[in-house]
Amino acid sequence: MSKSSSSGGDKGGGVYLSQQGQKPKNIFEALNELEFFAASESEGEPIPEKFFTIKQRLDFMEVGFKSAFLSGMITALLSPFMIGVFEKIIPVFGTYNSSILDQIYVFLLTVGFAIGYGIFISRMAKCYKYGVSKEMAKNIMIGLWTGGLLKMFFVFLLFHFIYFQVLSPEWCKKAFVYLYEKKWVSDSLVIDAYKFILEFRKVFLTAAWFVVGTTLAFLLIPTLRILKVKWEVRKERQAQTLE
Repeated sequence: MSKSSSSGGDKGGGVYLSQQGQKPKNIFEALNELEFFAASESEGEPIPEKFFTIKQRLDFMEVGFKSAFLSGMITALLSPFMIGVFEKIIPVFGTYNSSILDQIYVFLLTVGFAIGYGIFISRMAKCYKYGVSKEMAKNIMIGLWTGGLLKMFFVFLLFHFIYFQVLSPEWCKKAFVYLYEKKWVSDSLVIDAYKFILEFRKVFLTAAWFVVGTTLAFLLIPTLRILKVKWEVRKERQAQTLE
């Protein structure tokens, strides 16, 4: 990111323009660039929104989209196992009778990344006050919501497909009868695996709704913080108008 300065505002600050051809590769670079522009605008004059080109808007949307989609898949993959621990289908720390502390640990392990990531991204709310930096944050949020909702619907449909089709009793019966006849493994192992699959399949319905909840929580954390900042800015402007 290079900077070029023109005549500053009341505080003598410069106007910083993004170098064309460079784009943030991930959410960390995007937030770094956003905070840089917000600091520049707070010390000088707000940069007109027209300097934030369509290419840059799409770049920031892409960063938000990838962050929400890829990070959300971690929670989605862990959710069925968490539900399995709660339902005493999967052992944790060598036992099926997990304690409350064990369940809390598994729960935090599943949702911790998504919630922590949402809190980290919400730091951009403090930049939601100026010209270009506000547009940057807005486009990141558009990407976040788009990627998060697409991931949510994809996982929701995938888990239901697994429950009703992939692990349906009819399909499982055919698959395990085939294994039983081939004698590739012991009969007892085939029977135990069949019973486990039929019991484990039910966690996917609960996990599907759990993913919906965690996705909305992840998206609402930065959204609510931005709304709070917008409300504070509005009150501040109203107070200045009354003076």
